[in-house]
Amino acid sequence: MIKKQMRQIPFILAACMLFITCFMLNVLSVQAATTTNRVPITCYTISTGRVNTYNLSNGRYTYTGYINGATDKCVIQQVRSDGYCKVKYPVSRGYRTAYVQSSKFFTNINFSASTKKIGKNKTVYRRSNLSQSLGTVYGNDNVIVVGTSGNKTQIIYPVSGGYKMGWVSGNYSVNNETDANIKDGYYRIESAVNFNFVLDVYGGRTDDGANIQIYENHGAKNQIFLVRRQSDGYYTITAVHSGKSLDVAGNGQVSGTNIMQYKSHGGDNQKWKIVQTSDGRCSFISKCNGLYLDLEDGKAVGGINIRCWSGNGSNAQKFRMQWTTVDGKYYEQPDSSNTGNSGSDNSYWDNIVGTILANINSVYYTSGNISARAGYTGQCTWYAYGRFYDRNNIALKSAPHAKYWLSQNENDGRVRVLYGADKIQPNCIAVRTSGTYGHVMYIEHVSYRSGQPEYVYYTECNADGNGRFDAGVDCILKKKTYARFVSENRPAGYIIKR
Repeated sequence: MIKKQMRQIPFILAACMLFITCFMLNVLSVQAATTTNRVPITCYTISTGRVNTYNLSNGRYTYTGYINGATDKCVIQQVRSDGYCKVKYPVSRGYRTAYVQSSKFFTNINFSASTKKIGKNKTVYRRSNLSQSLGTVYGNDNVIVVGTSGNKTQIIYPVSGGYKMGWVSGNYSVNNETDANIKDGYYRIESAVNFNFVLDVYGGRTDDGANIQIYENHGAKNQIFLVRRQSDGYYTITAVHSGKSLDVAGNGQVSGTNIMQYKSHGGDNQKWKIVQTSDGRCSFISKCNGLYLDLEDGKAVGGINIRCWSGNGSNAQKFRMQWTTVDGKYYEQPDSSNTGNSGSDNSYWDNIVGTILANINSVYYTSGNISARAGYTGQCTWYAYGRFYDRNNIALKSAPHAKYWLSQNENDGRVRVLYGADKIQPNCIAVRTSGTYGHVMYIEHVSYRSGQPEYVYYTECNADGNGRFDAGVDCILKKKTYARFVSENRPAGYIIKR
């Protein structure tokens, strides 16, 4: 029996060696990462514990040692697209060069490589606890924003002979964001991962603590939110069906903290900074922790959770705000008694007459626009196509001369074509079929008195027929009485979203 067991020992040892070898190989799946030529970068690991290092041979990473995160100052010599970086670090007899997973140094490995100035001199620290100084970044330095953690930002900044990476206090936007100027009103908040999915209160529940998720847009009130700017510049976001606010659960300060609805109380965990990203989307940053509203795993699937997470510039943290109505209103007006329109919201619209509502540099008016691709930027068809796409998420299949828009789009199952000037309603294209080419306009809002349309607020391009976009003339909001609009603009019908 003993001999038999002795004969098995070599096999057991071989199995153990195989297990150890497999363990030593890096088998973690690593996502593609940003590369940068701003090296060498002096920095410390995110963790103060041991961080594994690897050799690279024939495309495979094998374990070779570790960095002592508590003390070792490292120099990143190369940042690779496979999620690793080449690092020089101290050992007992000098230095060693090996490969380390980029996530051990960068809080966000998919950072934007573009630079910005933070505008003030700041002390830079080794880690996000801001306890050990690494140096100073100056207000005019061109820095890369790697990511954020709470109200702190990790940056790469220039120094003599190279760069350093560390943390500064304050939340500095990623991906070249700017403060968004969002008008108060009702919105559907669509995920940039898939615009057909919107923020949603789970099951239409009205109780405190009900979860916020994304779900396919089905037009319910638990998918509509009242967005209002507060005196401190932050916004509150309130679920229309429950009257309760988007809330960072427990005032949490770490990535992964859940988002729920809760009775409005005016706390910082119910206030959001709204920023516009370089691609025209919006991101939401919590006032209480500096973290971003985030779609878990970046997947557009019904029921996927919404949480807060450190900023990374991904589509999981970007949204499109679609202005909408609730019971015929675009926003909740505290006092409509002075409007003379039985609860209509004309005061809001009157205040923005003469302004451009559309971002004509966005995809809806450029690469995503049939007329723009055909070289007709500045025509009425160019603008109406883009505005309908922008507001309704429908890119019309046919957009010839304006006079043919009604007949050409009758068979598109995504829209309805209504004939007759009296069929007017907001968020639709008004089509004039008379004249050589006809004309198209976008109806932004219609107000009513005693159930009849009274005023029409609309936008259009090329009303003067010069075929070009003129700032201050084209695409601005206009107002007419309904009677005058019908008489002067002569709509034959309308294209509306089903």
